[in-house]
Amino acid sequence: MIVRTVGGAVAVGAEPWVDLMPPALATRVKVRGTVRWLVLATILVLLLAVLATILAAERQGRAEAELSVAQQRTAQIVAERGQYQEVSAARTTTAALEQAGAFGAATEILWQDVYDQIDGRLPDGASVEKIDFQGREPWAVAPVPESVFRLPREATVTFTVVTLNVPDAVGFVESLRGIRGVVDATSTSLEQASGLSRTVVEMNLGSDALSERFSPDQSEVQP
Repeated sequence: MIVRTVGGAVAVGAEPWVDLMPPALATRVKVRGTVRWLVLATILVLLLAVLATILAAERQGRAEAELSVAQQRTAQIVAERGQYQEVSAARTTTAALEQAGAFGAATEILWQDVYDQIDGRLPDGASVEKIDFQGREPWAVAPVPESVFRLPREATVTFTVVTLNVPDAVGFVESLRGIRGVVDATSTSLEQASGLSRTVVEMNLGSDALSERFSPDQSEVQP
């Protein structure tokens, strides 16, 4: 009968078996197995590290590309804003000039047109010896009428008419009322000397005589 001890236990009737491997060799085999697993684990870690590096590099490249696109868009917006600011500044300047022109021309009267209309109403053979136009500055207050029977005026035209004979002053003054903006006209004096008659006429112009070339309700500036 063969009696064999296996793992501290007694086996009866087992096959005869003897472990002839030296303990040092067995330990070396186990160590090699452990090293093999460590190498595989190290390779796996390296592969994972390389993969992570590749992914990080790809994300960084994508982020840099997006940043570049955003910077280009920002530069474009800044450039467009600069153009809009130039347009806005030009509009502001234009508006300021228009306001200044409107203020400066607020009391403007086209004196040449007034003179032409006076000249067109002169009696035959008559002429204007001298004429004086008196308007007011835009910042000045309009003159107050001398009486409640006189309309407000913006300007006064005083001129002397020279004729060979005594003129029909009443008829001439009445004809002056047909001039645009005239609120009243009167003959202030009549002198005769050296065969000539000199009639001094004072004509007042109201707000209707203003040119209003820069009036806000005009779609464009009048010539």
